[in-house]
Amino acid sequence: NIVALGDDTLGLLLDYSLLRLPTYLSSLLPVSSLIAGLWTVGVLYRQKELVAILNTGLSPTGLTRLVLLGSVPLVLLQFALDDRIVPRATEELKSWNWSEAASDYFAPKSDGWLWLTSGHDIVRMANPKPKVRTFSNVTIFRRGPEGLLLERIDAPVARSTESGLSLENAAIYSAEDASTRTVPSYRWLGHIDFDIIQMLSWAPSDLSLAQLNEVIDNAGYGQRPVNIYRTWFNARLAGALQPLMMMLLSMSLIPSYSRTRSFAWIFLMGVSIGFAIFILTGVTTAMGEAGLLPPWLAAWAPAIALLALIARFLLQHEVLTSNRRGAPGLA
Repeated sequence: NIVALGDDTLGLLLDYSLLRLPTYLSSLLPVSSLIAGLWTVGVLYRQKELVAILNTGLSPTGLTRLVLLGSVPLVLLQFALDDRIVPRATEELKSWNWSEAASDYFAPKSDGWLWLTSGHDIVRMANPKPKVRTFSNVTIFRRGPEGLLLERIDAPVARSTESGLSLENAAIYSAEDASTRTVPSYRWLGHIDFDIIQMLSWAPSDLSLAQLNEVIDNAGYGQRPVNIYRTWFNARLAGALQPLMMMLLSMSLIPSYSRTRSFAWIFLMGVSIGFAIFILTGVTTAMGEAGLLPPWLAAWAPAIALLALIARFLLQHEVLTSNRRGAPGLA
């Protein structure tokens, strides 16, 4: 598909690779952090440097505090990739005229209409093209707070304005007295951000926090359940902490090196725990999208579970160390 876009095959492939790279980096950064952390701790232990550090009186918990500071750049990088770079790269790819990019806001509907909601009102129009601010065959169903129809407004042409839509030669049908009147111009005051509407055809994971918040504030414009976007809003914040959590997991396994003296076993255990958290994240996110879990719980449950596991490893070491020293009240 890329080669068919033009004659500069190599240039197109390079552009495509660069635009895809942020998505892959975003996915690989937590995995890389986990493997790098485990490998670093293993090398320190094998070269006896970890033993020297612990003999100075610095505990694994103290090392974990140092890792918190050192992992801040990873958190910032993960957030920048997910919230800034990936959405812009996706937008650029969607602007390409090829089969993977959607040329319309949505795939053509069977009835040829695009349906949107704004407040209590429902807006219907012919499927618009991207970046177009003039729409044809627009119908607005104005409803009251109880959902009862107040008016139906039909217009052959409508233009987007800062405060809503400007309809030309609008025919207004009143539900109260069944009357009909025609006006040369009608201003409908509603909020529809058509740049955001275009992005509703994207995967929620490709939207930035600002875009997700815009969709949430407008109840998904009636296109998708709003809990999908609430889940991904929370997942975006929780996802930025994944590299940090993977580094903390590596540090929390330091006591296990001392007990087992086996790098391969600890490395396998750390990788298994890390990938189990990645799988759990996918499962809970899907449950949040389906409405089976509250959005905040679906996004934060894996992070809470991993933090509890890390705390368990560290506290177990502190308790055992205190018991060996004969500290009262900890036996």
